[in-house]
Amino acid sequence: MNEITEENRVINKLCKTFSVERGHLIETAERFFDGYKKFSNRADKLEVQVLDLQVKMICQNPEIKIAFVLSDKKDASLYFSNMDAFAPELAKHKKGIIFYNDKFVYGLIGDKTLINEPELKEVLEAAKKGEKPMKFNSKNTVKVNGTPVNNVLSFSAISPLNLKNITDYFAKNNFNKI
Repeated sequence: MNEITEENRVINKLCKTFSVERGHLIETAERFFDGYKKFSNRADKLEVQVLDLQVKMICQNPEIKIAFVLSDKKDASLYFSNMDAFAPELAKHKKGIIFYNDKFVYGLIGDKTLINEPELKEVLEAAKKGEKPMKFNSKNTVKVNGTPVNNVLSFSAISPLNLKNITDYFAKNNFNKI
């Protein structure tokens, strides 16, 4: 009996949330779900287009060597999944871009000499909040369609972070905020 009461409660709550009668609940929920899938896929594609435009803007602007972007993403997965493809262009123009927020820092620098990696790591360690160790990774080669792009710096730091320390470091080194 309790199970039936709970199911009725859930159905009534969904009807109220979707503002529909019981008979239209399933088709309305399916419409919402289908729309969610369709638009989240479209949003993902638009996110990659934004990355592309940011990289192009940096590469075409002679005043920018390294740009930094305060990210609104909850994690760095967008950058891990898509940024390596921009390595050849960033390397050709000797440019870089860093995305960061209070949870992560992700950067792709097209010429590893543009940034002092040990100093960056020190700054990130100092900006770390809490006792958990920061997860810092870096590499000087990325592969794009099986072809290595050498002498770049791809790096990430995952940890709760103090934004002011990081932003001050970027400003001190004349990185450009975009």
